[in-house]
Amino acid sequence: MANSYELSVEIDAAPEEVWAVIGNPVDLGWFDPVEAAHVEADVRYVKMGDGRNLVERLLERDEGRRYYSYTVIEGSRTKMLSHEASFEVQELDDGRSRVIWRTDAKPEDDSIDLESRIAPAQQKGLDNLALLFAAAENTG
Repeated sequence: MANSYELSVEIDAAPEEVWAVIGNPVDLGWFDPVEAAHVEADVRYVKMGDGRNLVERLLERDEGRRYYSYTVIEGSRTKMLSHEASFEVQELDDGRSRVIWRTDAKPEDDSIDLESRIAPAQQKGLDNLALLFAAAENTG
């Protein structure tokens, strides 16, 4: 079981360009399960396509490192003791980017494997992000 894991994708764009998208906590169009989001102070309210409403607290943000983290406060399908996640954009040697999405969660029921439940949607989101930049490159 894995409730602490990371996923990544390499993107053919400069880290600053990628950070401009992934670092925006409201514009989550690259992540299919999200219908809409808005932020009030340090709280993000996320309307999911399945009708659920997530409430997340935005934690650490470091523009220089192109990094931010958040914790899910309520709205998870699974009862959680904790659920923290983060995004980081790293620069590769060739100037392209790697986006890392880390998740560290503790379900109330320790027999639950969250990675098997949510990582496929997260990876698809990261892949969508890469496609977004590939499409922009092909049209621009």
